[in-house]
Amino acid sequence: MPKRSSKPQSAPTRPRPTKAEFASALGISPRQVQNHFAAGCPRTSIAAARRWRAENIRLGEKRSGSKRGRAEIIALGIAKLFEEVRGSKLANQIAEGNTIPLAEAERFLSEMNLRIKSRLEAIPDELEMGFPPDQRIEAKRKLQDAIRALLHEMADPNFLRKPLPKVRKSRKKK
Repeated sequence: MPKRSSKPQSAPTRPRPTKAEFASALGISPRQVQNHFAAGCPRTSIAAARRWRAENIRLGEKRSGSKRGRAEIIALGIAKLFEEVRGSKLANQIAEGNTIPLAEAERFLSEMNLRIKSRLEAIPDELEMGFPPDQRIEAKRKLQDAIRALLHEMADPNFLRKPLPKVRKSRKKK
């Protein structure tokens, strides 16, 4: 009969994941895994590494070395260049006097305001049949009042300079 050891047996330990396993699970390169380890990322488990990344790596840095990250940086650079070109074109148009005449811009905005107004005023009639019959008249009246108030507010020349009103969320009764 074999002799039993008096020491308690510990549960078998699972070996730590390899760099390749970390890289695959985290969606980064083995070199980035090494950089994470150097920055203090735990090597004990992939779950611990994910938690560490969530706490320590900002969104823009997560993929900075990947092809997708480089593509995003290039796309942002291109967008910046397009915006600079657009600004330069506008500056040139202003210098040359090739901007849209004020009267034409005012006419366009006036037409847009009329379209918006007529569209807003039509909403209560379009939605009327969607309300329960006993609430139709009251609901339509409330919509018309709200739209009139909005149109009156929009008629103010300083409308776009005013801060947006805070909207209170209504609580449903149980």
